[in-house]
Amino acid sequence: LACKPFWKPRNLNITQHGLDMQVSFDPAPHTFGFRFFYLHYKLKHEGPFRRKTCKQEQNTETTSCLLQNVSPGDYIIELVDDTNTTRKVMHYALKPAHSPWAGPIRAVAITVPLVVISAFATLFTVMCCKKQQENIYSHLDEESSESSSYTTVLPREVFLCYSSKDGQNHMNVVRCFAYFLQDFCGCEV
Repeated sequence: LACKPFWKPRNLNITQHGLDMQVSFDPAPHTFGFRFFYLHYKLKHEGPFRRKTCKQEQNTETTSCLLQNVSPGDYIIELVDDTNTTRKVMHYALKPAHSPWAGPIRAVAITVPLVVISAFATLFTVMCCKKQQENIYSHLDEESSESSSYTTVLPREVFLCYSSKDGQNHMNVVRCFAYFLQDFCGCEV
């Protein structure tokens, strides 16, 4: 009967990369004869452990094991050698992964296209209003030369619809657009 040497890793580190967990540890010396290690892991309130096999890498100071697409939560992680003589237990809280589209990047990605579309809509409206005014004035010139009676031209009516749920910046843009239509295009808003 031969006794197996006792070994526990000095360093056991867990890092998070999105929804992946990387477990790194100091492997046992090759003289211990361990060929691979098992990584048992589960959520604290989950049933049985899940198992991942980690091969001991030759001539490296650390061995790593990657657990992919793991759901966020509090985990119990056990590192066990292939003969099940030693184990080291650790607790780790995997945080939800934050999307790169969250926060200011998403706000810019939404706001910039809206501003560009609004600018094109304003430019199109101005061009249409100018063309409309030119047509009205040329029509008035023709009428005044043909007869002495004058006709009145009614301003164009425009209905702008927006919601208070669109946000304060959007409401300000719509209001500015309404003032623009009134002042420069002669529209009744």
